[in-house]
Amino acid sequence: MRRIITPGGTPPPQPSPRGRGGLAFIAGVAAMGALLALAWVYEVFPGDEWALLELRQWRAGWLDTAAISIAELFWDNLGLVIVPPLALAISLMVWVGRAEALLVALTPLAPLANLGLKELAARPRPDAALALLEETGYGFPSGHAVFAAAFLGAAIYVLNGISIPGNSPWRRRFLRIAQAALALLILVIGASRVYLGVHWPSDVIGGFLFGGLCLAALAIVRQSVQKKR
Repeated sequence: MRRIITPGGTPPPQPSPRGRGGLAFIAGVAAMGALLALAWVYEVFPGDEWALLELRQWRAGWLDTAAISIAELFWDNLGLVIVPPLALAISLMVWVGRAEALLVALTPLAPLANLGLKELAARPRPDAALALLEETGYGFPSGHAVFAAAFLGAAIYVLNGISIPGNSPWRRRFLRIAQAALALLILVIGASRVYLGVHWPSDVIGGFLFGGLCLAALAIVRQSVQKKR
């Protein structure tokens, strides 16, 4: 890789990780704005209907039960009750400080903020004849996907910063397995919404993007709190 040398003989300054992160965040916001505008104009994106119908072919009794259980556990009835205790429990379990605890505890704000985006996009859900559940309200972005990306993503973020006494390899391996399991759960939650026929795939993609942006914003808040410690 060639290095560019300025006339003074010193290499030009390289962008800092924080600067690159800021650019990525701005790009994410721009992409979210574009998706929101497109969802307002188009009820279905190219490939949405095809993907939903493909997932319908995998329907089975046990998968139906699993998908419905995920829906009920993470949002429909118990979500607003279990999210704050879970956030606090995760923070305590991994021995985090107040900055990390604040990051996790504030993640329920993401699906609440998402309610405003749903009203802006005003995008209908798939036809009720395709759904295994009766859902009301607009579809874009998926609230389940927002919650999964923000809350479970925060758990992955916090686990990544844990210092392991003794630097034990098996403990590090356990943390990586836990992070991989949480990442897989995020994808499963998103796929379950399409499987149930209550969201288009683009609703889920929009939810993942908005949840990720909320997580990035909360991470900035966490860094600010940590600097004041």
